[in-house]
Amino acid sequence: MIEEPIYFYLKDMVNARYYLYENASLFTSPRLLFIEIFSSLIFLIFSTGLRIFGLFLIIWKIIKRKINLLDGLIILSMVLCYLFLILFIQRGMWWNIVQFYYFFLFLLNFFTAEFFYNLTKENKIISNTIIVLVVIILTLPGNLDILKNFAVFPSHTYVSDFELKALAILKQRPRGIVYISLFKKMDFKESSPIPLYLIDSSYVSAYTEKPIFFADFDQLDIMNIDYKSRLERIRAKDCSILNGIKYIYEIEDRKDELINKCISGQNIFKKIYENKKIKVYERKK
Repeated sequence: MIEEPIYFYLKDMVNARYYLYENASLFTSPRLLFIEIFSSLIFLIFSTGLRIFGLFLIIWKIIKRKINLLDGLIILSMVLCYLFLILFIQRGMWWNIVQFYYFFLFLLNFFTAEFFYNLTKENKIISNTIIVLVVIILTLPGNLDILKNFAVFPSHTYVSDFELKALAILKQRPRGIVYISLFKKMDFKESSPIPLYLIDSSYVSAYTEKPIFFADFDQLDIMNIDYKSRLERIRAKDCSILNGIKYIYEIEDRKDELINKCISGQNIFKKIYENKKIKVYERKK
């Protein structure tokens, strides 16, 4: 939050934070502890949006001692979710710990709803209408931003008809491991729409219900799976990879040197399907 210029950018505080981490720790530097707590609160305030009113209600209930058992359980769950977010780093893909924060936001919705219910429970048509309109107006920008990213046509990525036909053929075949050409991730700033295979390969497994030899880096990192040895073998064009492979899914405009090297002139795989974009090979019995 304090490092990125598009958020709550505090350059001097960021520099102080890194300097203190090099020369002190949270247990020996009150200033560093303050920076971390302040940054966490900034994140909390900016990320809750209108749910901030739910936090106000929680504080009010605590001050007035009006917390019932259900409130207490929900608040305790929220605190635990938030502590997971700020105290832990996940192995593999470190940022994935933010998933716990979604539960925090979901639970906070209950208090936010109660806050606005208390404002509108009296039958005052004019004031209630104004409150509803203000809520709609304030939430509109965020919802429009979501729609802009996820409900546009054409979408950012797609699976072509050529691929869908090849995937349908592959799905009908007996179970076996599929090898797909190694891909390079692309930024969505590239001209859209772009073929899904340019950013991920996992969809092949989803469509065919078959395991694939190598897939999306991010998901493998999140699951803390050691994929480096397989990646090195692919990059080294190690033909022994194909010993455990039953199918090869070759995309025409992603020339794979390992495939060309290892199956060219060999009589191990037979082509079972081909169109303008896709070739599917199956190991001979």
